Amino acid sequence: MASGLFFSHELYEVKLNSDASVTDDHARTGGIIRDCNGDVLLAYSGSGGTRSVLYQELKAIYDGLLGCEILQKRQILVA
Repeated sequence: MASGLFFSHELYEVKLNSDASVTDDHARTGGIIRDCNGDVLLAYSGSGGTRSVLYQELKAIYDGLLGCEILQKRQILVA
């Protein structure tokens, strides 16, 4: 990988980082999509839904992939 790059631009267009949180009184998701230089292309967050950690983690990834679709990015590193 070339010095100064956030990730290899030869393999991926963007990197998707997502996360979720579940407590007794809330369930939240969010994430960020960056280009190979680390510049933010899109950030997102949400709340609600079932209080299952697995469900919320998968929802965070799904919402991020929808964001990639909006940005018309197809080569995605999900981390």
